[in-house]
Parts: sequence; C-alpha cells; structure tokens
Amino acid sequence: MRKYLTNRVISAVKPNVPKTKLGKAKSELEKAIQKTKGSKAKLKQTLFEIENKQPLTFQSQRGIKTKSNTEKAKIRNEESKKMFKKTMSDNKKVIKNIMRGGKESKKDGGRMGLKDGTPKQNIGKMNRTFNRTKSDLNKDGKLSSYEEKRGMAIAEAMKGKK
Repeated sequence: MRKYLTNRVISAVKPNVPKTKLGKAKSELEKAIQKTKGSKAKLKQTLFEIENKQPLTFQSQRGIKTKSNTEKAKIRNEESKKMFKKTMSDNKKVIKNIMRGGKESKKDGGRMGLKDGTPKQNIGKMNRTFNRTKSDLNKDGKLSSYEEKRGMAIAEAMKGKK
C-alpha cells in the first residue's frame, strides 16, 4: 500500500447535488443515458438468447405491477390482523379447556407427565434410610416437624450417595 494513503482517513464524502437548472438538467441527462445503456444491454442479451434458443434471462414484465409502499403496508396490516385473530382463537380454546377442568393434552401444548406433576417417592425405602433416633436433636423422644424434615432431607442425600 502506498505511504500517502495509510495516514489519511476519509471523514466525509460530499454529496453531488446540482444547484443550478443547468446542473439539474445535466444530472437528469446522465441518468437517462445510463438507463438507455442498461436497456440496450438487456435487449442485446435477450436477442442473443432468442437466436441461440436459450432460456430468457430477463422475463417479460407486462401486466405485473409493482406495489407501492401503501399497498404493501395494507397487506402487512391484513396479515398481522389474521395472525392476531388466530392467536386469540387459540387462546380462547385453551382458556375454555382450563375453565372446564379439562386435562392438558399434547396437542394443546400442555405439560405432559403424571397427573400430580412429579413421580411418587418410594416411602418404604425412605423410611429404611431415615433414622428416627438420629433425627431427634433434643433427645426428648418426639420428633418436631423441623427434625422430621431435616432427617428426611439427610436420608434423601444419603440415598443419592449409596
């Protein structure tokens, strides 16, 4: 890379906006010339493809109208209204099902599993690992709710280690 380009930074590019009538006319003329060059190249390509019996690159645009921004906005608005109505009808179905006390099914998008949520724990196995005498912290012979819960938690943790 050349040395004089490494130190310079492009800070802004000035726009080329014509200020006089003559400048505006020149600008319009340049645009028209460029459009005709493009059209000429398209025509040349199409003629070549017709001569050589190849598929056309540039298809005919007759009868096809490009949509304005307002038309596009109307279409988007209609689509969003349809989506909103669909969502609301889906919500109504789910709410009706819940109000009737119906069970959730896979097609409703509900949680699949046991009726009460989590599986039942094996109480017999838990009682074998739960030691009532070790859980009695104040040695009064009776287990308080805290002592029982603490003992069950310890038994659960011990079950995982074995």
